[in-house]
Amino acid sequence: MSTEQVIKALILNGLGMVSRPLYLFSQFFEDKAIEKSNGTGINSEYLNDDKIGLLMDDIYKLGLTNLFIEIGLLVIKKFKIDTSYAHLDSTSFHLHGEYNNIEIAENDQKRPILITKGYSRDHRPDLKQCVLDLIVSSDSGIPLFMRTGDGNESDKAV
Repeated sequence: MSTEQVIKALILNGLGMVSRPLYLFSQFFEDKAIEKSNGTGINSEYLNDDKIGLLMDDIYKLGLTNLFIEIGLLVIKKFKIDTSYAHLDSTSFHLHGEYNNIEIAENDQKRPILITKGYSRDHRPDLKQCVLDLIVSSDSGIPLFMRTGDGNESDKAV
């Protein structure tokens, strides 16, 4: 199964089953015509958490923000999206479980985000979190820029 096919499956899954853990990912496609959307010889067992984990590692190495910008620029050009005005918003995702942060210099461009406690929009100061910043076009709501951030990051500072 190619990287492109896994990404296509992730997008399709994100449209219909967003709150399920990765180990249940293949269940989403059990009653779907996956060969029609992803090619012949593909079945739901090929879309497992190991395959997705390896893809996520590759995307991390490339840089998720960089990938998002490249895709966004292609969409802007293809669909002639007006970028004169845009809307910026941030949201936080609270997380459960153990997250051991790696000690890396603050100015390191490649450091992972820090899963840590911060201001909780969900009023759950007991949980660790991470932040997502998103800029969308004002005319169509098309995402133009995306950036992940540390759990204790301030909107005003960013």
